[in-house]
Amino acid sequence: RAMDAAAAGRAVIASPRGDMATSVVVGSTGWLAETPQDWAQALADVAQSPDRCRAMGDRALAHLRASLSDPTAPEVTEYGLQEWFTQ
Repeated sequence: RAMDAAAAGRAVIASPRGDMATSVVVGSTGWLAETPQDWAQALADVAQSPDRCRAMGDRALAHLRASLSDPTAPEVTEYGLQEWFTQ
């Protein structure tokens, strides 16, 4: 789900399990939250700083594209698919 959030240009809050620990850049693209207090703090940050969250979401999308995109893959050119991907 963290990659889904990043793909939608949203800041990520994730548990530091599996690949989440390496796919979230703490403080730049989102938060890693392990304890209930970590989750509460991350959610409080989201509520208190919407502009910061938007910027983090932009960086999360850029990070995802840079780290997982294949520049040799064909681009989606069909309008309906493009529209569906951006919703």
